[in-house]
Amino acid sequence: MNGNEAGGSSPTSNLKCFVLYFVVFAVATVLIAHILDSRASRIENKVAMVSSGEVSIGDTVLDENGSILDVFLDDMVFTEDMDDLSVFCDLEQLYYPLIVKASRRYKVDPLLVKAMIAAESGFNTNAVSHVGAQGLMQLMPSTAKALGVKDSFNPEHNINGGVKYFKKLLDRFHGDVRLALAAYNAGSRKVHKYRGVPPFAETRKYIDKVFKLHTDFKNTESVSLKRVLLSQS
Repeated sequence: MNGNEAGGSSPTSNLKCFVLYFVVFAVATVLIAHILDSRASRIENKVAMVSSGEVSIGDTVLDENGSILDVFLDDMVFTEDMDDLSVFCDLEQLYYPLIVKASRRYKVDPLLVKAMIAAESGFNTNAVSHVGAQGLMQLMPSTAKALGVKDSFNPEHNINGGVKYFKKLLDRFHGDVRLALAAYNAGSRKVHKYRGVPPFAETRKYIDKVFKLHTDFKNTESVSLKRVLLSQS
């Protein structure tokens, strides 16, 4: 009876198993990388479509047969494989470095600014309100001009102007975030007139929404914030 018959595995057999496992692992790695690259490319294309104004948030894109090809939902861009909604890109992340940059410049909480943008425009750079407010932070043309904003539809210009304006409001109301938000939404004169938050349903709803979003972002964005701050240091 030889050694192999005694129950031990031969070196050749072990080597074959190792090679097989290695090949399977390598193939799986390549396939996963290909899938991720493909998804990233599709997401980049969708983000470019939204940023360029070719489509807007809420739009549905159909193919030539009338079937749903892509859906641009709320503040997320989905690849419309209806059984795979894990493929998405938060539009908010596109502008987060700009938010952090402006917030550091004017010493304002970046997550609060992010919440304001979410409430104001849903991160739609081309947003225009019924009263003419423009861009991500919904600057009125007269306000934008006073702030030195050259193009309200340029994300960096708009965010920088909006944060600069909000910082002025914070200083004016001695750091009271609620009053500064009320002034941002309804105007400083209204806040002074009512000696507090104006009794407007829209303004009160706006403040509540910003605070809720701010809380949500604080609970989920600490890692992203640290990453952006490190990249700008």
